[in-house]
Amino acid sequence: MERYVRVTAQNIDKYLKKYFVLVCSLRNSRIKAKKIAIMEALCCLYPLQGIFIVNGPLGDVKGLISFFILKEYKDLLPNYLKNLGYCN
Repeated sequence: MERYVRVTAQNIDKYLKKYFVLVCSLRNSRIKAKKIAIMEALCCLYPLQGIFIVNGPLGDVKGLISFFILKEYKDLLPNYLKNLGYCN
């Protein structure tokens, strides 16, 4: 299974039918470590089959990263997010 994706006009509908978008805000002290924050979130979201969105919404805003999460895991998400150290 792919763990990252570049969204296009041709594939956006395919993803939005199955996933919702999670946007994470990096802690101010961690903005320079964006790649590590992405890896941390991917590892944390691995059981939920999270997918990093390379060109995600608000991707041009400093300190934001985005992921697709399967809709069926929405209720489980808070238990996983509490373990993130790089994101608020």
